[in-house]
Amino acid sequence: MTSLDYQKLIDRVGDAISFGPEAPKIITCTNAIRQQLNMIGVLGMGAKTKEPVYLFIAKHGDHPSITESELLAIGDISSGIPGPGIFAYTKGMPIIINANIYTELGIVNGKEGRAMDISFDPLAEVMHINNNIYIVSKPPLCVYVKIEDCRFEQLSGLDRSIFPVFRMSIPISISQRKVSGLSGTGSGAETVTRFQVPCCPAFAITHFRSQGRTFYKVTLDLASARGRTRSEYQNFATVYVMLSRTRSLDGLSFTGWFQEAVLNAKPG
Repeated sequence: MTSLDYQKLIDRVGDAISFGPEAPKIITCTNAIRQQLNMIGVLGMGAKTKEPVYLFIAKHGDHPSITESELLAIGDISSGIPGPGIFAYTKGMPIIINANIYTELGIVNGKEGRAMDISFDPLAEVMHINNNIYIVSKPPLCVYVKIEDCRFEQLSGLDRSIFPVFRMSIPISISQRKVSGLSGTGSGAETVTRFQVPCCPAFAITHFRSQGRTFYKVTLDLASARGRTRSEYQNFATVYVMLSRTRSLDGLSFTGWFQEAVLNAKPG
């Protein structure tokens, strides 16, 4: 890729990231950045729509070797940990399902939709934090997701294309090194059970999630595409996947500046 090509791409760096129902899909390379962008997306969309924003705290089983705050900081990681420590919700937000719930109906890991409503645990405490933001002490009983191109007829008692995603128990394996804070290699692991809905906001997704998909508009976090622990081929494949997710240059933008070296990764 030439310096001229690089300049054409840099010219498409946006002034600000847009969040909302029709906003471009954001693609990044790390779960940590994805989780941060999705939290910002929920807060930003709630501010625009004036809908309440609820932060649902996951419930955990006994965990004597790790604090609750450390557990809550463990976010969702696709099907590995399908439910986040804190599930952020506002009505109408894009949402992605992280578990195979009903394969025959296409309600599977990676399926996206819109979060249309939510059922609270009757025992949960709802605490008003600021403006339209609330913290809820327990995970929701279920999230009602509108599925596009669904394989099911209208379910009894629900609007067309709406599917209820119920909370579930999720085992989280935590290495002894992590829970003890030791510098050695450690051995064994502690398993903690999390109760949470197996889904998360989908303003942003990782490049792995984006593979095989095409979007009208994307905003790329290309600065995250060149990982120090990745091989040159992996860096090349990552950049290729991200840049090829949209139909044309008109649908392409970037979250921020990135080095020209990101584009110079080699396939071999």
